[in-house]
Amino acid sequence: MLLTGLAMLALDVPGGPMQATVHRDPITDRVTASAELLNDGHRLVLSCEPARYRSMQVRLHSRHWFRHGRTLTGRRRLTFRFDDAAPRRTAWRVRDHDAQLAGRRQISAFIGWLMSSELLVVRATDIEGTAFDMYFPLAGVNEAVTELRAACEGQPAAQ
Repeated sequence: MLLTGLAMLALDVPGGPMQATVHRDPITDRVTASAELLNDGHRLVLSCEPARYRSMQVRLHSRHWFRHGRTLTGRRRLTFRFDDAAPRRTAWRVRDHDAQLAGRRQISAFIGWLMSSELLVVRATDIEGTAFDMYFPLAGVNEAVTELRAACEGQPAAQ
């Protein structure tokens, strides 16, 4: 926790709490919901759209161009770390400035870690091969994720 606090002080960039936005279509009653965390030009976005996807989606939008994913899969491994936990590497679908976490189990685990942490750091590689880090102080994440889950609960799942 001490390292997390020091890292957050060293950032010296504003990070507001994550806020959820819920939209219900007036004709079909389909729900779409998202929560966004913006920090230093990078965004972490959680979303759910039960009519299209079976699980929540996790996306990163970077101010840098990501190094391209593998030719056949479009995936690239990104390293992330929650608080003082060991770093983890998982496959993300990468395109231009966007990366989307792949796999329901990975998404579920990621959201669990997100809800029990104070800081997320993601290390990626830009299109020129230079590593860069994205820092996300996780204020308000629990409330936003709880609101997303509540909004999407009971909606028809994707077929």
